[in-house]
Formats: sequence, C-alpha cells, structure tokens
Amino acid sequence: QNYALRPFKKGPFVLAIGSGAPVIPVVVHGTIAVNKRGSLVAHSGIVHVHELEAIPTEGLSYDDREALAAQTHARMSELLQREYGVEAYPVRPVTSAGQASPASAHGISA
Repeated sequence: QNYALRPFKKGPFVLAIGSGAPVIPVVVHGTIAVNKRGSLVAHSGIVHVHELEAIPTEGLSYDDREALAAQTHARMSELLQREYGVEAYPVRPVTSAGQASPASAHGISA
C-alpha cells in the first residue's frame, strides 16, 4: 500500500469536456493510516485534503481528453512529490498516431 498516483481513466475528462465544466483536482493524503485496508475500524489520525486550481475545459474537444488527464495528473503528482515525497507512475499524453496531443493549442500541457 502506498500513495503513488496511478494513471487516470479517461471517462471523467470526457464528461468534463462535454459539459464544459472545469476539472478541479483534489488530492487526499493520510487515509491509509486512518482507514487500513481490510479493516472496518477507522483510527484517529490526520487526513490532508488539497483542492488545486481549476483546469478549464472551454474550447476543448474529445481529442483533448488524454492531454487534459495528463495535465491533471501532473498537477496532482507535483503536489504529492513536493508535500509528501510520493512518486507517481509516469503518464504521457499522445494521440493514436503517436504525436503530441492537439490540446497544447489550448494551453494544456503535461
């Protein structure tokens, strides 16, 4: 058990783009110590919740979903590394053609 940030599914980013809603990255750290896997008993402890800056989706299309997910992942990973020394699994946005995502034209980067 660890806090390493794993790759994201694309569904939430497709929904955000489709609705025009911004993505609000939220990082929760400390739950492993408070709520141990396999136990129904919660223990006292400190859980930190970080709400990061919203990522707008205006002007993005379905093709931008991977880049949006990668940007969100990068912001959350940076916070986990800076605050807690937690490394994330690497994620790189690419199109099906293996090129950089067109989301970079909208200011989205990994």
